[in-house]
Amino acid sequence: MKFIRSVLLAAATFIPFAGGFAFQSPPATAFLSRSGSSILRTAAANDDIVADEDKKVCLITGASRGIGKCIATELAKTGQVKIVINHIAPEKENADAVVKDLEDMGVEAMAVEADCSRPDEIKAMFNAVKEKFDRCDVLVNNAGIARDALMLRMKPDQWQQVIDINL
Repeated sequence: MKFIRSVLLAAATFIPFAGGFAFQSPPATAFLSRSGSSILRTAAANDDIVADEDKKVCLITGASRGIGKCIATELAKTGQVKIVINHIAPEKENADAVVKDLEDMGVEAMAVEADCSRPDEIKAMFNAVKEKFDRCDVLVNNAGIARDALMLRMKPDQWQQVIDINL
């Protein structure tokens, strides 16, 4: 099943992912497949208008703030994407604000609530993406938590939460 075609792990300058490599070069982000072909290019470098059905659907976990929000904004600058913002319940207001900002940039976007440590919620999230966009081309695994404690003092359930979400 080719529902998800590429997986990108968090933001960095040069990042390997399942389909190749991604790199950030101002003013936008480009994704390259292993064959070297461009999945997304900057809007400035590509004067072509991208048909709506050719726009890549990008799901970004933990994108209601921080690095995830920045990734969404940079992807939106390409003008060649549709963006799904994943968030947890307490971040709904932030996620809705990110969606509004993306829509103001002319990008089709939606917010989906799901706890990335719960398989049933992950499945429901992908079903929502499939229902609206019929596919997911890029998955940015950005969601993460920190439980600030020395490992010796960390309780097993705290450690498990970190592992379940971050990995």
